[in-house]
Amino acid sequence: MSAAKIGKEAITVLFLFFAFIAGCVSSGPDGVSPDVFEKMSGGDTYIIDVRTPEEYLQGHIEGADNMDYYSPDFREKISKLDIDKAYLLYCRTGHGSGESLKIMNEMGFRNVTHLSGGINEWISQGKKIV
Repeated sequence: MSAAKIGKEAITVLFLFFAFIAGCVSSGPDGVSPDVFEKMSGGDTYIIDVRTPEEYLQGHIEGADNMDYYSPDFREKISKLDIDKAYLLYCRTGHGSGESLKIMNEMGFRNVTHLSGGINEWISQGKKIV
């Protein structure tokens, strides 16, 4: 076998390896801005605040229901939702909603988006809460 052939095979193997690793590392969307989130809300889109009930009561995005990401029955509550509907998630900073999005994707949900920067970013952009 020639050195050139071995080199091409090595490059092909490395390319496939890195393509595989990149696919495994992908964690889904980084989230959307408050403006995009606001435009996506309404209609049949279901908004979920994944913060604690105490945080939710301090102020939340209008129309949002509360499903605490840290609650032991979070997955059970999510499993009762219609996987074919559209969902918008948010938390305080974007971390909990990003993790919730991953869980929902693992459960078969395919139309889930979360708010980048969470409600903190929402408020900093002058958006209202109730």
